[in-house]
Amino acid sequence: MISYGFFTAIIIAFLVGGFACLIDMHLGAWLRRGVYNYTHKDALIDSDESGYIYRRNANIRFGWAIALVLLTHWCLIHYAIINIPISVISIPLELAAIMIGFYAGPFLNKIWERRKPLLDTIDKMDSGETDVKKEVRKVVEQVKDAFHVPTDSEQQKSAQKESAVETKTLSAKIEENPQKYIDAFTKGT
Repeated sequence: MISYGFFTAIIIAFLVGGFACLIDMHLGAWLRRGVYNYTHKDALIDSDESGYIYRRNANIRFGWAIALVLLTHWCLIHYAIINIPISVISIPLELAAIMIGFYAGPFLNKIWERRKPLLDTIDKMDSGETDVKKEVRKVVEQVKDAFHVPTDSEQQKSAQKESAVETKTLSAKIEENPQKYIDAFTKGT
């Protein structure tokens, strides 16, 4: 029977893959460019944003996943946390979880980047620079505007306004050159 520790190991492998990609997004490009420029005659261009994992093909990501899983399992076996048969069973599943984590890294980065404006707003509220009631009202209004569904009467009013604008525009054009519109009407076009 498989224990809960087995599923926990797979979840941890997914998180390790995601955080490895997240760290690689922030430090990997800088480190990779530095190592490459030190070891090669022609330097990498500064606009190259790919790290060791981030923006690399699946073969390279799979190689890093194998390295992470083997290093993890060597440590776990060395310190007698798990035995070899369990390790052999869990390696393929952890490889898949780490690969999924690598691909989930950019989504984790979006969540990570959202924390700064949130923490800045909380700091302003704590220091008393902004009023909590005003902030809540502003957010509620933004949400209300984002999810506002117009009623039938509002749709009719907007349609009437649009038709009134079109009528005014057409009548202004007819007043400028009425003969052209009379000829178009009598010809049927």
